[in-house]
Amino acid sequence: MKIADMDYLLAHDSQTDWEMPADFDYWTALAEVRTLGSELSAICGHPLKLDDQVQDASFFADWAAYESAPRPSPGVPSGAIHTIICIRFSSFGRMFSIWCDSDVFPIAADTRDRLIGYLAERDFVFVPDSLLDQPYHRPEFARDWQIRFFNYL
Repeated sequence: MKIADMDYLLAHDSQTDWEMPADFDYWTALAEVRTLGSELSAICGHPLKLDDQVQDASFFADWAAYESAPRPSPGVPSGAIHTIICIRFSSFGRMFSIWCDSDVFPIAADTRDRLIGYLAERDFVFVPDSLLDQPYHRPEFARDWQIRFFNYL
């Protein structure tokens, strides 16, 4: 499996290009990610929806499944629709992350491993939460590596 380490993150960091590197081919990358949906859905066991309308971010698309109705959530009086699974694609280094905020539908370890393996076979590089949670070396820009490579800026 292709799993990023800190050296990989540092090698793909740019001090001038925040949303995407200068050589990022958005249309080719998006076309490739669009082809992954059926297999990713099959691996997850959930029908995934593609969000390809991303702007002002360090990622360009994600495939995700959501709970069907809002549930209570701290600080949200009307409740929130929780994410069952999200596979997010960074604009940098062919990196991807996998996350979930549903306590009802946690991601099984074997599902995560199968997703990582499937995407690694297609030359994507998985970035584990343990790296994403590390502080980013320019805190005036981003708190952590998750924001640097996988969030809205």
